[in-house]
Order: sequence, then structure tokens, then C-alpha cells
Amino acid sequence: MLRRTTSLALIVTWLVFSLQGCMTIVGQKRQFVSVTAGPAGARVLVDGAYQGETPLNLKLAKKPPHVIRIEKEGCRPVEIRLRKQKLWVPIIFGNLIWIPPIAMWGFNPDAQSPWEEFAKYFFPILALSVSVGAMVLDGASPKSTIIEPRHISVLLEKGDGDGEPLVIEMDDAAVRGLTWISVSTAGRPAVR
Repeated sequence: MLRRTTSLALIVTWLVFSLQGCMTIVGQKRQFVSVTAGPAGARVLVDGAYQGETPLNLKLAKKPPHVIRIEKEGCRPVEIRLRKQKLWVPIIFGNLIWIPPIAMWGFNPDAQSPWEEFAKYFFPILALSVSVGAMVLDGASPKSTIIEPRHISVLLEKGDGDGEPLVIEMDDAAVRGLTWISVSTAGRPAVR
């Protein structure tokens, strides 16, 4: 009986350590960002590299922060600096799921043998360690970030096209929870 319990505990422990860091394993290294502009057919450059004309769906790597430049002949160019944001709520709560099943392996109110006494304290500590380790792995992974905003819609202002670009840069507090940005430079600026 003790040998079977030990084998089962080792298998579960191995599985837990091999599966920790869920976002690290199943997360995406790239994210889609949609770009539209008025007038249509504006050129889109990401970090200085031409990507296509609007409307456009970009697939961007989550690692570096990106600058999207939207330009069209006869219009003032617009630059939008994208921000990265960590998904801390799913990282923390998603990895707390490890604690109850692992801790229950050591639960034995009638512990009598030295192994059972050891397991009563070892498995809760192991459960907490696995959960914290998974949180650290997920927090360090670029897969656990998202790029904000995810949708960009710009109405370009008429101009010579060679002037200074309108640069839109927001601080971290302004980006929090932002999934859509709409910029109107013709007459009255409006950023949503």
C-alpha cells in the first residue's frame, strides 16, 4: 500500500511540475492588432517596416513595444505607440488551482506512519511551491502579456504629409483596460 501511494504521489508530482506555467505553455507569442484609417488606403508601418494598407489586421510579436505609423499622401501622418500589459489576474488565479489537488494528497487525519506524518506537511508545502513557481514562470513569459490598444481607427488630417507626425503616447494608467483607440485630427482631437 505504501509503495502504491508513493508511486502515485511521484507521478502526480511529476505531472504538476511538467504542467506548471499554463500561460507559458498555451499562450501566444503574437497578437492581432487591427488598423483602419480614413481615408482608406493609408500606408501602415510597424517599427519603420511597411506592413500594408488600411484596413489591415497585423500580427505583432508581444516582446518589443511597437510604434505604428499611419500615413497617406496629402495627410498628416499619425504615430501610435503601443503598450504591453501583463495579465496578472489570470496568472495569479489560474495558478492557484494547483494548491487544493496537491495538498489533498497529504491529507490524512489518521496519520500513523512516519511517511504519513511527513506527507501531511510535505504536500501542502509542495502545493504552495508549485503554485508560486507557476506564477513566476507565467509572469516572466512574454506570452502572458497583451498589446494595447488592440484596435486602432484613425481619421487622417489633411496636410502636406511631410510635417511632424501626430504622436499618440499614453501613460500606463491611460492604457489600462483600453482595447480600442479612435483618433480624429480633422478639426477636433478625440481619443477614446
